[in-house]
Amino acid sequence: MIWDDSGLILIFGEGRYHLSQMAMLAGLAGAAMLLFLGFLWLQFGAPGRGGPCRWRRARDHRMRPPFRKWRCRTCLVEAYSTDRRPPKECKKELKTVV
Repeated sequence: MIWDDSGLILIFGEGRYHLSQMAMLAGLAGAAMLLFLGFLWLQFGAPGRGGPCRWRRARDHRMRPPFRKWRCRTCLVEAYSTDRRPPKECKKELKTVV
């Protein structure tokens, strides 16, 4: 590997590959952008992360009319209600009875 004013020269065996400074900066900028977008996705878009529950009605055709099935998009928990409104509190801390 040789660094000169025009960029970087990589030597592999008999082959020589030249990377200009502009190509190297573009690659570093692209890698930084991907890392930043990945960080944003983990903080705000990944399911199962903290935050207040956002309930969506689950379309389950096996449920009978007095019950409605809801699924939280934040903590991925399912809950049921008898009225037409979603649950008011998070159900992920409830223990399952076996």
